[in-house]
Amino acid sequence: MPSTTTAGAKICCKCGADVAGQKRMKDSAGQYWCVDCAKADEKKKKLIEGGICAECGQHFPRHDLNIVGDSAYCRPCLKIRARRETNTFGAAVKDMLSGSRDHEKRTTLIMLIIGALFVAAVVWKFVL
Repeated sequence: MPSTTTAGAKICCKCGADVAGQKRMKDSAGQYWCVDCAKADEKKKKLIEGGICAECGQHFPRHDLNIVGDSAYCRPCLKIRARRETNTFGAAVKDMLSGSRDHEKRTTLIMLIIGALFVAAVVWKFVL
């Protein structure tokens, strides 16, 4: 972290911006914060204290939430988000089969597999 004691300079402890002559905040430790960093930090604190997952909207204890950017996620939603961001077919199939709460995805996948097996059986019968 940048030092806030450089010969009278007023430096934001989060982003390192010079906040001398600007609106700023000072915490109990004597560190300066620019307005944007202070607002972002407050928003992050409220997300954690609120205990609400940004994806599913359910309440969780603070220690069960993970902060990503400006949002808080529960572990299952964070896992799904990570898979979605990798955007691989294998990850999507694994997510569908992993016992996800999304029963429609699993049902659709099972129906597709059954349909593919049926088509393969029909093709096998007519080819042989």
